[in-house]
Amino acid sequence: MGNKNVMVNIVIKPDGTEVEVPLLGDRFKHFDLYMDQPSLRFQLLNGWSLLKHLVPIIMFFRPGCIVEIGAGASTIYLARIAQSFKQKLYSCDKSPRKKVQYFKEHIFVQKFSHDFIEEFDDTPSVVLIDADHKYEVAKMEFDFFFEKLVPGGVVFLHDTMPPDEEYLSDTACADVYRLRQDLEKRTDLDCFTWPYTAGYMGLTMVIKKDPRGKYFEL
Repeated sequence: MGNKNVMVNIVIKPDGTEVEVPLLGDRFKHFDLYMDQPSLRFQLLNGWSLLKHLVPIIMFFRPGCIVEIGAGASTIYLARIAQSFKQKLYSCDKSPRKKVQYFKEHIFVQKFSHDFIEEFDDTPSVVLIDADHKYEVAKMEFDFFFEKLVPGGVVFLHDTMPPDEEYLSDTACADVYRLRQDLEKRTDLDCFTWPYTAGYMGLTMVIKKDPRGKYFEL
């Protein structure tokens, strides 16, 4: 790596192989190290803590199933929440290494997202899109699930605000940031991106406006 104090994220490519992606950019300069390793504080903040706090609130007010495209560390959080609300969790990932069932109503689908979409027939409250980060693929996934989403439900998009241009490769964040930029211009949704969690690569929260809402809610 050249600089031993440069931390790395382990990124799993679509073919299942792992690559190290250095944590570059101003967003990482404040992180504390101990023996050249990230501290426990960094590891906790760098995880999916935002989902842990936000998804239960969304589920309480807008009940429905949970869908994740791209399984991983987020699956544990989503499984716990779905089980606590007695809702299904659909996890779609083509890698057999990701296959796991955390509770009875946890449905793992080992397929590409376009194949999963063809057979999906449910009404999600929360969707997490975090698989292929290419614009065209993420847009296809978003368009489908946003249409299925309950009014007031949320789609989360990962890797939408990378901290450095180095992350725009296909093995990292690719160009999914373009989808975030598209969504920020739309009036049928509310969109906000939080850059400081989920690997510090940007987590965009897209809320589907309820068309039945009053004029001051739209």
